[in-house]
Amino acid sequence: MLWEELIVKNKKFYERDRILIIEYLSDKKQYRRKPLAKGRPKKETVKEKRITIRMDEEIVEILNNYCQTNNISESEAIRQAIMKLKHAQ
Repeated sequence: MLWEELIVKNKKFYERDRILIIEYLSDKKQYRRKPLAKGRPKKETVKEKRITIRMDEEIVEILNNYCQTNNISESEAIRQAIMKLKHAQ
């Protein structure tokens, strides 16, 4: 809907050097420049699999304490525990 309204009002859009240029077509040309958002950068390793587990309160408390002590996320703590299992074999 927004694009339709802008086209009706005789405005022209184009992108150059990661900036959106809006050209107002009237007797005197006016320009408006708007930087385009870059978004979140891609990570080197993509985590494709999702695993959901159920835990009792004691396990959740142990996990939360470990995460707070080491300043890491729950997911990262679980990944570290799994890697320790791998090296223990």
